[in-house]
Amino acid sequence: MMVILAKKTQLLYGPRSKPGKVSAKNIGELEVKIKLNSGVAVLDDMVSLIQLYRKANRFEDAERYCKQAVQVAEAEGGSENKALVPVLNEYANVLTGMRRKVEADKMKERAKKISKG
Repeated sequence: MMVILAKKTQLLYGPRSKPGKVSAKNIGELEVKIKLNSGVAVLDDMVSLIQLYRKANRFEDAERYCKQAVQVAEAEGGSENKALVPVLNEYANVLTGMRRKVEADKMKERAKKISKG
């Protein structure tokens, strides 16, 4: 019987357990940038960070930032703020990755409703 031991590395893996183009450095830089800024200005950075977490299969971290991004967008422009659309779409992708299809569909529907309004 052969036993293979895998050494832990700093590499983050993307879909299908292959090394992705996601690095801990990129994630760290975005986290700092978000902490140093506030308001709607950070939404693009938050969406980028959520995408990196999702690609790294770190769905719990991605969901945490999704919730935070929704709060920021709603605080700045209300629950019908157009800035919510990319956040909600990315949130739906995260929920889909977490196999929470019903919640993901609700996010997609909300984003669709806001974009039409």
